[in-house]
Amino acid sequence: MCVQSVVFAIDIDSLVDGAVANSVSIEKLGITKENSLASSQLADLEDETKVSVSSGTVLLQKDSLTMNPSVSVSLGGLDDDLSVDFGVANQTSIGFGNELKSSTVTPSASVSKTFDLPSFVDERDSIAKAINALQRELNYSKGVLEFENGVINDVISIIQTTISIETSQRELERRQKNYESDIALGVINEGSLSDMKTQMELSKLSTSLENYRTQLETAKRSFYNDYGIAYEDVDSVREAVLDVASSSDGNTNVMISKLNLDKAQQELDAKTGGAGEALKLSSSLEAPVTFSSGADAKASVSGSVGAEISGSNYRVSATANAKYDGSFSPSLTIRGTWSNRTDKKATDLEVLTLENDLIVAQMNYDSAKQSYDDTVRSLSIEVQDFKATVEAFEVEAQYNQRILEYTTALYEKGMASESELSDAKATVAKDDANRIVYALQALVLENRIKINEL
Repeated sequence: MCVQSVVFAIDIDSLVDGAVANSVSIEKLGITKENSLASSQLADLEDETKVSVSSGTVLLQKDSLTMNPSVSVSLGGLDDDLSVDFGVANQTSIGFGNELKSSTVTPSASVSKTFDLPSFVDERDSIAKAINALQRELNYSKGVLEFENGVINDVISIIQTTISIETSQRELERRQKNYESDIALGVINEGSLSDMKTQMELSKLSTSLENYRTQLETAKRSFYNDYGIAYEDVDSVREAVLDVASSSDGNTNVMISKLNLDKAQQELDAKTGGAGEALKLSSSLEAPVTFSSGADAKASVSGSVGAEISGSNYRVSATANAKYDGSFSPSLTIRGTWSNRTDKKATDLEVLTLENDLIVAQMNYDSAKQSYDDTVRSLSIEVQDFKATVEAFEVEAQYNQRILEYTTALYEKGMASESELSDAKATVAKDDANRIVYALQALVLENRIKINEL
């Protein structure tokens, strides 16, 4: 759609950008988005690297002083179920009198990893994070586009009110001139019923004109109050992109509904035993070295490797330990627990609730897909109708432009009155203003398409 310049002052994008920059509501949207992101990051802080330092214990005995400071570092953020820790502990004993001073330094390291067995992989936390991230971006982007449409619609309203003022004013002037001519020619007698009727009609036109002027002043004042900038008339509007495309994946609302469906399935699987089995592997290593002022250093190394499989009502584990301090000392420990489930009825009721939640989530997902498809079809039809309306308007506008050119030529030859020329110019000016309105309405439609595509 081509937009011609008229007697205005600013392009619409600059006006909208100024409103966005000064808007309190947009600032609130940004703050809400930042707070949501901060909350998400705060929840993830426990996965980050941590360093802890402890002064330990200080034990004062009759003939010695013992101190146990320690330092440890945990590496997080490696994997959801993987943790790596390493540290060092230092124990120092100081004797009184002739007692010898000794110190033991114990470096250590450990690693553990939990594997969900193939029957169930618990992704509830990651799904919840994905939903929050999508919803956060959707709320912000949709809020900005809706805000922009609010600004554009207010501009449209102001332009349309201005058109109404100009149309009413010309009509009032024409009717007033005709009335004065009828009085002068004796077509209407002063004080007659026709005179009274004409004056009432003129009064109504005058009142209507004043109402439009009041509306315009109020709209401009509200524009400043709402957006923090003074209204400026628009002189150009970029061409809107009115391409409606359908995606097989739908939009963000559809994706969120799908994630909620996945989450509901996970909640049910977790309760019915799908999440009942997990395998955990772990290992650790310690290598203490003892120093004393009167003896050689003594060193030893000890470590362990363990595995554990657990279900909803059982746990089996095995741990192998080994120590070397001049001789090798291995050991193996096996443990197991099992408990009878006495809460079966309560569990069955919980499962029923989760099954119903899953059904509702499926319905919501199907509804979201249907709503998306319906909106795509509705927007496609609306775009076609809008383009047809604009094309019909342009045909009429071109006709009015030809009429102006024809009337101008006649006026220059003395074959058309000044009033006829003025009317032709006013009609073309009104078309120019309406062309701006159509272009702005196209931008509103473009933003609605964008919102559905978010």
